Order: sequence, then structure tokens, then C-alpha cells
Amino acid sequence: MKKLMILAVSLLSAMNMMAQTVELSIDNFDINAGETKAISLNMTNSVDNICAFQCEVVFPKGMSIALTKKGKPDVKLNEDRMEDHSLTVEPIEGKEGTYKFICFSLTNAPFYENSGEIVSIKVAADESYTGATLTGTVQNQVLTDTDANGYSPADATFTGIKQMELSNDKPATIYDLKGNIVRKNATTTNGLRSGVYIINNKKVIVK
Repeated sequence: MKKLMILAVSLLSAMNMMAQTVELSIDNFDINAGETKAISLNMTNSVDNICAFQCEVVFPKGMSIALTKKGKPDVKLNEDRMEDHSLTVEPIEGKEGTYKFICFSLTNAPFYENSGEIVSIKVAADESYTGATLTGTVQNQVLTDTDANGYSPADATFTGIKQMELSNDKPATIYDLKGNIVRKNATTTNGLRSGVYIINNKKVIVK
């Protein structure tokens, strides 16, 4: 009977761990070649005492983190979600477009709130950026709580979608994601509902 009780407690503990959501992610975003844009590294943590994390962010080819005037990656912690945390972000040598993020607190202070932006990142798409089908990844995630428990969620992918420019000289047929024709000989996306469409075989975000 005692063994059964111990087994039941172990199973319940395992189920609770599986039900917890602790992860880092970046939402899909739209960007044009040559553009610089602020995006968010988000943290979702149903565990209230997460206090540190590290991960690698791999950006699509042709995209990188913009640099400050001092030549450092242009990133900023969301101070509304933390107390005395420090952040380091460095490019990984030999891996183009890949950056190592490390965030921790010397006092093991937990992050505030349970979802939303944890780091603001300014990204730059160079003139060769093609967008549309190019994806990036938040990988090798490790998040730690104040009891020294570690969490390693699965990789999270995101897409940097290039906005599509239409004109009278370049009309196109617009499809929804199911392949249905939404508009023929379109010269603008104005008037379309917000969402993702296929234009010239590329995914396009309409806001």
C-alpha cells in the first residue's frame, strides 16, 4: 500500500510538471529589406519563481540584431518584469545570425508576471533579405527557478515575413491560406481583413 501511495504521488508530481508552461518565443513579424524593427523575445512561465534563462536565437538568413553606437547588440530588458537582472547577448562565432542570450539575477529574484515581453530586440534586415518563407528559431532553452529546478522547453520557431508591395504595374492574385482566391488583379491589400495571405507564392501579413 505504501509503495502504491509513493507511486501515485510521483505520477501526480510528473503530471504537474508536464502541465506547466515555461518557454521563450518570438512572434511572427513582418519586415522589409533594409528595415530595422523592434521585436519581442517573450517568456511564458506558469511557474511563478523563474529567475534566470539562457537560449540561442537563430535569425533568418539576411537578418541580424542591430548594433548600438557602441557596437553592442541593441537589446533591452523589460524592467516591468524584473528587479535586478542582467542580460548578455553575444553572437556565436561560426554560426551566422545566431546569438546567445543569458539573463540572471545575482539575488535570484524571480521574474514578475507570467507572460509577455522579457527582452526587446532591434533586428535589421539587409538589402538581400527575401523574407516570406524564412524562419528563425529560439533553441537550446534553459530556464531556472529559485529552487534550482531547470526547464528545457522545445525549440520555438518564428517567421520574419517580408511585406509585399503591389501597384498598378504589378497586380497579383491574393489567396488565403486554404488556397481560395480572395482578390484577383489586386493592386493593394487595403480593405483585406487582418491575417496572413499568399501573394506571388509568398506569405504576407496584412494588419
